Amino acid sequence: MRRPCRSRPRRRRPATAGAPEPEGVTGIVLAGGRSTRFGRDKLAEPYRGAPILHHTLRRLADVCDDLVVVIAPGAPEPDLPVGVVARYARDALEGEGPLVGASAGLAATRTDLALLAGGDMPELSTAVVLEMLRVARESAVECVALRDGDRLRPLPSLVRVDRALELSR
Repeated sequence: MRRPCRSRPRRRRPATAGAPEPEGVTGIVLAGGRSTRFGRDKLAEPYRGAPILHHTLRRLADVCDDLVVVIAPGAPEPDLPVGVVARYARDALEGEGPLVGASAGLAATRTDLALLAGGDMPELSTAVVLEMLRVARESAVECVALRDGDRLRPLPSLVRVDRALELSR
């Protein structure tokens, strides 16, 4: 059974001159992989009538205020599903893995919270994502990840952008 795993509570930063802390969440879709094991572009593969990537984007668009798709340097921008608006960010380095992609996505984020997901997550559960958001907002933790038995799952995960960027330096 999957359930949210809570990290230690973060210290709240002071409000700036009466400005409220941003409430929104950016969905960051990691789509910069080479699909080496798959043998072709996995995210473009049809799944239930649409490319795999489209399913992930639609799921995140249901709960996120902004979407960022992280792609490899020099890669063409993938088509987006009808009605979904997203921005693109590029990995700083080719083939360095999802942490480099996450860093690029976080740098492009305009909200306090970011929900990171793999582009190959067509069955991402909206209910699970909403629960992750609830936990993050009610407990002010720095991140929310899923626990599957004794294992933590890296994706999807929800992070406080300012703290994640601070730790990535």
